[in-house]
Amino acid sequence: MLLLVEYFSSDLDNPTYIPINNKLHLEHILPQTLTDEWKEIFNEKEIESWTHSLANLTLLSMRKNIQAKNNIFKDKVAAYKNKDNVISSFLVTQYLFGCTKWDVEELKAREDVLMEKVYEVVDIF
Repeated sequence: MLLLVEYFSSDLDNPTYIPINNKLHLEHILPQTLTDEWKEIFNEKEIESWTHSLANLTLLSMRKNIQAKNNIFKDKVAAYKNKDNVISSFLVTQYLFGCTKWDVEELKAREDVLMEKVYEVVDIF
């Protein structure tokens, strides 16, 4: 789904092909292994509901995923954005640069954005 959104988020007539290989990673923004900081933001029910949701996932290179780790949101965004002076090339990930926090409100907003793009591209709904 994220690849579909990525391909159709660009205004290029011929979007760049994204190879599906071991360098393409699916990142959980709210990590699967939580630190205490994350547990202060999300309760158990929210963790269960949102961890594996489309809204909580993004595309990253293997390098960026390793840099992001299970860090708190602002540190993850710093890794996505400028770690080693390399920015994530994925538009679905660059969306996160405009977010100042990662909580249920942001997850709902991102879910709406992603699903709107899916509905726009896939005319079956």
